[in-house]
Amino acid sequence: MKIIVGLGNPGQEYLKTRHNAGFWVLDKLASEHNVEWKKSRTHKAEISSFIINKEKILLVKPCTFMNLSGQSLVSLIQYYKLLPQNILIVHDELDLEPGCFTFTLGGGSAGHNGIKSIYDLSKQKFLRLRIGIGRPSKPGPSLKEWVLKAPNITDSKVIKKAVKDSTHAIMDWITFGASEAMNRWNSHKHLPITNNAIIHEKK
Repeated sequence: MKIIVGLGNPGQEYLKTRHNAGFWVLDKLASEHNVEWKKSRTHKAEISSFIINKEKILLVKPCTFMNLSGQSLVSLIQYYKLLPQNILIVHDELDLEPGCFTFTLGGGSAGHNGIKSIYDLSKQKFLRLRIGIGRPSKPGPSLKEWVLKAPNITDSKVIKKAVKDSTHAIMDWITFGASEAMNRWNSHKHLPITNNAIIHEKK
């Protein structure tokens, strides 16, 4: 079994906010596999699942708020006796431009309260898929205001494409493992089109 945990805040008021990028990716995966969400009071999460190559893939959206995200994952780890290599965390990332995404193994929380909660409660670090939302320009909104607002039309367009592409990256992780998925997808990060050309990050 593998578990993919998408981070976000529950409730309609947060549905379209940047901080819910992890939820967007999991909703896209669930839609692509035609599976529905069910609430689990035990694990404080919405959970869905599908089968790939005879392996069960569990999709998890914690129903706690972001800074308590670790509660759901720790509950599932204990229940299913999960190993760290079978867990993927998907979340928004301020330090990546909108339209970018990349796998990261371990690393610090960089102030992300959801990741901090997971690290603090599980005492473990996991493979993460970071979905770029960018940072506000200065002077501009605070980081809290930024992540809790919906992206503008330009950013929304490239983030939606990144969300769609990231589901293919996740399927590579499921099928081929972390090293292969990182080799395939971390060699470049998709960026918005500028001067009619796609800009790629240097290796």
